Amino acid sequence: MKKPTSDRNRNGMAIPVVMTFILVLSVFLFSILKMRTETKQSNIVTFHYLKAHLMAQSAIQHVMIKIRLFPDEAFEAAARQFGICPMNDNPNLTAGTGNGDLMNHFTSDVVSTEADLGVPGIAGWGYKISKVETKAAFRKNNKLVTVVEIFAEGWATEEAGGLKKRTEIVRKTVSIVKSS
Repeated sequence: MKKPTSDRNRNGMAIPVVMTFILVLSVFLFSILKMRTETKQSNIVTFHYLKAHLMAQSAIQHVMIKIRLFPDEAFEAAARQFGICPMNDNPNLTAGTGNGDLMNHFTSDVVSTEADLGVPGIAGWGYKISKVETKAAFRKNNKLVTVVEIFAEGWATEEAGGLKKRTEIVRKTVSIVKSS
């Protein structure tokens, strides 16, 4: 028994519809997989940036604690860097030819590497203070104040995603008051 011609037309139409469906589904799956891969790489890059940035922020916090613990030493280092005598209560507050050796010594131990942190799995992380500049000195409420700008450098390595060492620089401006 022969099938009617209308059944043959239906079977002939089903194959292109199924093939079109398979093609659309394949393109959809491919695009999802591609987007997922790109998103994963983007997340790795963002996390890598955050690690380096937060390490630099850690250096800022480290030096801020040191300034709070040793305000007189910090003020003396900043004043000498600016070019004024920290022992004089009425110094000439214009910038002179200062010496940054004392400030370099004050911040020399504000450095950390993965060995200092003592946390497993953070090989290649660290921070240091790259520079501290005294920007100004002035008198406020009969107290001498120096304004310093701190430049901190933080770095992190990320093996995932083929990323290498990333370095971020963070800066912060603070005032240091001479205690009476």
